[in-house]
Amino acid sequence: MVLSAVLAAVPPPAAAEETPRTVVWSSTLDVQTILDIPNVGWLTTGCQTDNVGEDSCTTDLTDSDFTYDGVTYQVDRVQVNQDGKLLLTLDQPIPSKMRRALRLTVNGKPYNLGNGNISAQVVSSDSIEWPSSAQTWAEDDNVRLGLSVRDFPTVSPQPFDHSVQPVPPSGRVPQGQGAGAAFCYSGAGNGTTTMGRNPDGTAVEVPDPGPYIRSRFAC
Repeated sequence: MVLSAVLAAVPPPAAAEETPRTVVWSSTLDVQTILDIPNVGWLTTGCQTDNVGEDSCTTDLTDSDFTYDGVTYQVDRVQVNQDGKLLLTLDQPIPSKMRRALRLTVNGKPYNLGNGNISAQVVSSDSIEWPSSAQTWAEDDNVRLGLSVRDFPTVSPQPFDHSVQPVPPSGRVPQGQGAGAAFCYSGAGNGTTTMGRNPDGTAVEVPDPGPYIRSRFAC
């Protein structure tokens, strides 16, 4: 009884926040019957623009084209068959970058293009299909469709502060650069002799450079 009360008091874990997305295409489909053969159980609904002049996607979608990465695409097919297979066809090949980036939503349910099966329908178009979408459409249904891309945060490089010098392990604070540095080296620029800077500004040779950090500035 006490355990049940404790478990009930524990809040559920917070859901992970969805990465913001930019909408590339948004449209509403007025579903039409594309194929209906009851005796064999074939039924396909949605819209289809084929090569014999039928132009139903242009008329049955409130918006049938979109632009991604500088290229304009026409939606030629959006349909579901009797087995729940969802099909999206565009009028030209879908690049791998686009497949990885875009997500199709159908009445709010997401379908990543990268998770679908891609197959060329004709020479000038590519299709992506999801075999088990669990979608069922009937004629004259209104279906909300969309394509979106995930937003990535822009990271700006931070300027390097050249005035900051490393602090030697001895705790001495650098006194500027060059001749005024808290530590430096002399010689032919190869750091063979390490010099430490005393608090009064004088330099002293350090046989063991361990307590000092060599700077790039000569004494």
